[in-house]
Amino acid sequence: SILTSVDEVIENTQKQIDKLQDLKKATMNELLTKGIGHTEFKDSELGRIPKSWEVQPLRGLSTKVGSGVTPRGGSSVYQDHGIIFIRSQNVHFDGLMLDDVAYISEQIHAGMKGSMVCGGDVLLNITGASIGRCTVVPNDFPEGNVNQHVCIIRPINSLYNKFLGIWLSSDYGQDQIMRFQAGGNREGLNFEQIRSIKIPVPSIQEQEKASGVFDSIQVSISEVQS
Repeated sequence: SILTSVDEVIENTQKQIDKLQDLKKATMNELLTKGIGHTEFKDSELGRIPKSWEVQPLRGLSTKVGSGVTPRGGSSVYQDHGIIFIRSQNVHFDGLMLDDVAYISEQIHAGMKGSMVCGGDVLLNITGASIGRCTVVPNDFPEGNVNQHVCIIRPINSLYNKFLGIWLSSDYGQDQIMRFQAGGNREGLNFEQIRSIKIPVPSIQEQEKASGVFDSIQVSISEVQS
C-alpha cells in the first residue's frame, strides 16, 4: 500500500513536470517569435517577428567566439582541486553540472588565457553527441577554463546573455545548429558557423523581461523536481 502511494506521488509529480516543460517550450516559442506586447509584425528570414526587431548574425553580437584545448598530457594532468576545467559533459541546458568536473593547475590555466571562462559567458558544446547543448555561466562563477569541445560565446552589451542562451536552446537555434551538421560537417561546429547563427534581437529591456519570464518557469520546474 505504501509503495503504491509512493508510485502515485511520483506519477503525479512527473505529470506536473511534463506540464511545466510543455509550458516552458510554448512560452519560449512565444517570446522568441511574438515578443511581449507587440501588435505589428514583419516577415524575416527566420519567420514572422515583431516589426521593431532586427535579425543579426552572432558575429556582430559577440566579442568572443572560441574554444580551448586539452592540456598537454590529457587527463593525466587533471587534479582533485585547482582551476575548474569545463568539458562537454558539464554543459547542460539547465545549467553547469560540476559533480564530475576536472581541475587543472594554475600554471596550465595561465597558459590557456584565450579560453578562460568569465561569469556571464554562454557555453556551447560543438562536438560529439551533446552538440548544441548550451548554458549561461553564473555571474559569481570562479575562475575556469574549457577544452576544445566547448565554445565560449561572449555577447556584447546589446545582447543579454540569458536571451542568447534561450535562443540557442530553442527549436529555432537548435535547427540552425543541426542544419550545419546536415550540410556535411559532422565533425562538429566551427567558429565561422557559430558566428553565422542568426538571432532576432529585441531591445535589451525586452530581452531581460523575456528572460525573467522564462526563469520563473524554470524555477517552478526545479521546485517540483526537488
